[in-house]
Amino acid sequence: CFGPYMEAYVVDNSQDAHVLKQIIRRVYARDRPPIIVTQRKRDQKYDNIASPSRQRNAPRRIYDMIDIAHPWAHNVLVDQRAPERWVVTQDANVAYNHVKKAGNQIKGVLLPDCTRVTLRGRGDVNRVPGRRKHVRYLSLDHSAQIEELKRNLQQYAEELREIQKSERSINAAKSKYEKDLKNAVRLYKTTGKAIERNREELEGLKAPEEDEPSNAEDDILGLQNLIDDEKDKI
Repeated sequence: CFGPYMEAYVVDNSQDAHVLKQIIRRVYARDRPPIIVTQRKRDQKYDNIASPSRQRNAPRRIYDMIDIAHPWAHNVLVDQRAPERWVVTQDANVAYNHVKKAGNQIKGVLLPDCTRVTLRGRGDVNRVPGRRKHVRYLSLDHSAQIEELKRNLQQYAEELREIQKSERSINAAKSKYEKDLKNAVRLYKTTGKAIERNREELEGLKAPEEDEPSNAEDDILGLQNLIDDEKDKI
């Protein structure tokens, strides 16, 4: 019932679906690609699912036998496979009678051997034997994906090394800047203190007061006159 959708990819818009399809073509070059489903309702489960039948011994719906917790996955499977409209039973007669009674309310009944019992045309019951008689486990060759992931990992590792190298350079430049800034602040403080000290010393120094003008010239002139007078007396 759900086989092809167990490894399907789901997106919420057609643009992402187109991009994903291009990627899948490269990854699954030789393998059958997985299904891509566009489902826009991704946050809440559908709330219009009918309740199960309360009739005793009624076949159980596939929907009631599984618990799809993720809203997005729930809505995808309901839209694509309608598990709420398929029922299962081990008795072929019960399947026949249930299909006739339920009519268009269900898509059909599944038997243990994967036979599908459905209603067609004017009410005729149709039985389609299952093509698979054995359980087939889901398996895909992921070697191409692994190789791509390895390449991406190598690229990311190289980018990480470059980032780490840049980080070391930035840290070294930051340390040098902080050291230079510390030295500049210390020099600024030392210079400021020296300037202040010199200013105080300059203010402490006072200019010598000028003496009153002397009469030295007059005294010299008087002495010269005395000398001349003495010469005249001689």
